[in-house]
Amino acid sequence: MTPPLRFGYIDESIHDRQGLYLLAVVRAEPSRDDEARGVLTACVPNGRRPHWCKESDAVRDALVRAVASLGVDASVYACRFGDLHRQEAARARALSWAALELAPGVGHLVIDRREDRQNQTDRKVLSAFAGRPLRFTFAHASSSSTPLLWVADIVVGAAAAQLARGEERYLKALDGSGELSCELTAS
Repeated sequence: MTPPLRFGYIDESIHDRQGLYLLAVVRAEPSRDDEARGVLTACVPNGRRPHWCKESDAVRDALVRAVASLGVDASVYACRFGDLHRQEAARARALSWAALELAPGVGHLVIDRREDRQNQTDRKVLSAFAGRPLRFTFAHASSSSTPLLWVADIVVGAAAAQLARGEERYLKALDGSGELSCELTAS
């Protein structure tokens, strides 16, 4: 019996002052979307969709504990850029790196939707690495309707807190849970 196909859910965090572009890939079965929605909305006021950059420290603490309890695995790729005009180049490097290191069993990538022009660039980058026959497929999706993208937002936010601001507690909470495997790689 073949294991269920896992998807890679991708979100980013950009830090202009530090010239840092981070991209998280969370690997999970798509059937876990409803579970993620329930666990994460329970952590935020009014049961709304969480978004890392808008949350208080207390909510962030609850969110990383909730993500750790989901038992998914993740990788975070960090790339530097020298000026604001090089952000997309840093994203392309991180996305390329993620595609090259795609975990076995991941057959589809779901990328948080951005502007059409930016999505087109993502498609060009990923098409170059998908191969023939295709190793994986990919699509952009709205994070508002894809709770596993919320998980990627939380993972990348936790990694950014450590790399951009020296706040280690969030990533330690994710990594130290024994439930979440989170790998941080930088260039």
